Amino acid sequence: LTPIHLLSDESSTSIPSSFQVKDRFLQWTVVCKSPLELILSWQVSNVKGVTMLAFDPALRKAYHGNCINITEKALDRPLAATG
Repeated sequence: LTPIHLLSDESSTSIPSSFQVKDRFLQWTVVCKSPLELILSWQVSNVKGVTMLAFDPALRKAYHGNCINITEKALDRPLAATG
């Protein structure tokens, strides 16, 4: 696996203090934004996905999730064989 910061064309990996729709950071592009949530799309080679980041101020917890879209034929072996 390659660390995602090595796949970026950017010279800096400092986290911006704010994000706007269509902003890019490393491999992510902001596609949806609210005060407490970001939804970011990404693509590495032939693998696409989205990442969700949200904050619940009442619980003081951050939530993170990913969804990956890849066809089975794009893999070296079937998903069932990967264990």
